[in-house]
Amino acid sequence: MGKKQLIIAFIVICLGIIFVIFMISNIVKTLSPVTQPNIPTPTLSPIRDIGEKLPEKVESIPVKPVEEGGGADLEDQAIQASITELEKIKEHLPYFSSHTLSTGLLIDISIPDNLLENTPWILTVYITGVDYRTTDDDPQYQLNRDSFIEAAGLVLNWLESKGADTSRIYISWGDRAYEREMAEQWLQ
Repeated sequence: MGKKQLIIAFIVICLGIIFVIFMISNIVKTLSPVTQPNIPTPTLSPIRDIGEKLPEKVESIPVKPVEEGGGADLEDQAIQASITELEKIKEHLPYFSSHTLSTGLLIDISIPDNLLENTPWILTVYITGVDYRTTDDDPQYQLNRDSFIEAAGLVLNWLESKGADTSRIYISWGDRAYEREMAEQWLQ
């Protein structure tokens, strides 16, 4: 084989390799789904009148008299009712979802598995994206209040969709005192 033929063979092999690489990259692009950023769409479920089935306030948990040792009265009907309702949703926990609310605010809802808590009669719900430290005179107060109420409505709707009676469940809105206090104020 002459020098010329070796050069031509080398060029043909190189072009063949380039062609194969080009074809493989096109096939991979075709098979790979185009990933769009994970931007939640606005919530389509109607905003409910949240007052119709407000959950029990954690502050109203029945307690035993001091003479009987104090603490939560685990035999009380309200606590037993909350435990019964939470049993209905335990297989659906933990729960996580993101929503763009009608207010335009993007929020995340997180409900951990209540079996991991020390208080199986209290459901802890985290709604992030709302500013709980807002004050009445803050221009963003109404936005945050309306956003929280809409998000709480989503939580209650989800609980009801799983068969739970939300009016019988003790819900702790977050784990920080200022979050719980503002949430209870907004829900009144």
